[in-house]
Amino acid sequence: MYVCICNFPFPYRWRGILAFMRDLSPLILRQDPPNELDVLVGCYTGNTTLSTFLDRNAPIKTKVVTARPKVPLYMEEIREAKRERRGAERRWRTSKSVADFNLFKVLKIASRTY
Repeated sequence: MYVCICNFPFPYRWRGILAFMRDLSPLILRQDPPNELDVLVGCYTGNTTLSTFLDRNAPIKTKVVTARPKVPLYMEEIREAKRERRGAERRWRTSKSVADFNLFKVLKIASRTY
């Protein structure tokens, strides 16, 4: 036997809950639930009231998935170059030296070429 307990948080959209319960009450599955899976599937495919109930209360939603290109391999050389770049940036921000800034720029460009 399958039991469905609907526990909606208070105060949820009461009009929607009442309509849901009103649509749920005349269903055959609620009055006399089947014990076997084949009978349950038959209730969905042969009975239009169940499919109408599901379409009304849980409609199928289409979702757009964007295909993105594959990310190149993240190798140890890339990780090391980024680590050196971040260290050079920290040195430049603390010292405000032109030489540290130039080193940071060189490492920044070098880490992008991997």
